[in-house]
Amino acid sequence: MRITPLKAIRLKCLEDCMCGASNEVKACSSISCNLWKFRLNIHPFTKKNKDNPYLQESNFEGLQNKSAKEVIKIIENKK
Repeated sequence: MRITPLKAIRLKCLEDCMCGASNEVKACSSISCNLWKFRLNIHPFTKKNKDNPYLQESNFEGLQNKSAKEVIKIIENKK
């Protein structure tokens, strides 16, 4: 089975970092990780995705110790 690089990154995040919890991947605040912008299985540098709030590092600053549910709520309120 062939897998795209974006899907491979998503799977790595899901399996290696977040134990299969997709909400945890979405709410990941490890912005220093080189794969962070690619974790959602979308290309972060396209015009369509450039303004995605889940790809803006500034939205995740200071949220390292919050739960995924809290992080998602905060990001959703910033839209």
